[in-house]
Amino acid sequence: MMSQLAEHEGISKPSATGIVGRLLEKGLVERRSDPSDRRSAIVAISPTASQLLEQRRRERTAYLASRIDALGPEERAILERAVGLLEEMFEDR
Repeated sequence: MMSQLAEHEGISKPSATGIVGRLLEKGLVERRSDPSDRRSAIVAISPTASQLLEQRRRERTAYLASRIDALGPEERAILERAVGLLEEMFEDR
């Protein structure tokens, strides 16, 4: 699993191992045995990290909402068109 994580993130396996080790020390991830292969481990986000991420999402959403509220009608219309175009672009993928 560490090799898959490294490949997904575009880093070396030793780098991924080091990062996961530091995240383990901070209680942000958990390492579990892979039930299909006892030699492998699965790395999963911890409940603590999940709560931190949710808090950050709420903060970011509130910040973005305040910035959008500050836009005038013309700026909002431009933003809505741009977001629509981006959605169309990503639907094709």
